[in-house]
Amino acid sequence: MIATEATLENQWARLGAAFSTEPAARTPDLERCLIRTAEAMPDNPRLLPVVATWLDRYGDAVARDRLTALADTEASVDTRAALGLLLETADPGRFRAVLKGLAPVTPTRPLYRQQAANAALSKRAERLASDASRRWGLWSQPVDKKPDAIRPPAWVMRFNPTLRDRIDMRGDLRAAVLAALWHDPEARESKAALQRLLGASRRGISNAIENLETTQRIELTHDGRETRLCAPLPPAARRKAA
Repeated sequence: MIATEATLENQWARLGAAFSTEPAARTPDLERCLIRTAEAMPDNPRLLPVVATWLDRYGDAVARDRLTALADTEASVDTRAALGLLLETADPGRFRAVLKGLAPVTPTRPLYRQQAANAALSKRAERLASDASRRWGLWSQPVDKKPDAIRPPAWVMRFNPTLRDRIDMRGDLRAAVLAALWHDPEARESKAALQRLLGASRRGISNAIENLETTQRIELTHDGRETRLCAPLPPAARRKAA
């Protein structure tokens, strides 16, 4: 049975994380899901180890340029710090470009609200805090990743086929363009709109679009002098077009 209204844990269950809930009905907007996860981490201690493990395994699916842009426009200061902790815990090398745009929170404090509300628990959190959590100003203990809590690639790709292209592209600007076209209707208006949304250069956007059109991952339509971008073609449509 599939959940029709997706909570955060429903969404991660769809992506292959073993939360004890039904999976969402469709693959979520991964970059916004990560921002919501960072926002919810202070109230849900399971999120950090489980999602960090998922990112360690499937992090190439994350469109890094889009995540950077969304964190800048849609996340609070506290959420950006929590996102930094999550990404550094998962794989600091892979997410280096995103981490550069994030900053620690001040004053420093426990990551989890329950600990922050109790003086004794707050002192304990500071004493046991990992180096990474100290860098982000949100004290939490070192994370033990949970590979047994993540489903294997065959399952994840079966239920989330749109992640396959993202992983093939290693989360580069082409992946960000695909994600924006799926989830941000304004991205389809023009190349300039897409450039504004992703904070990328005009040349970078043009090159990404050219590659995606050539490989039949997207279609372009022309309205006078304006070029509009259609939603990405699903794999079945690409095979038919070929």
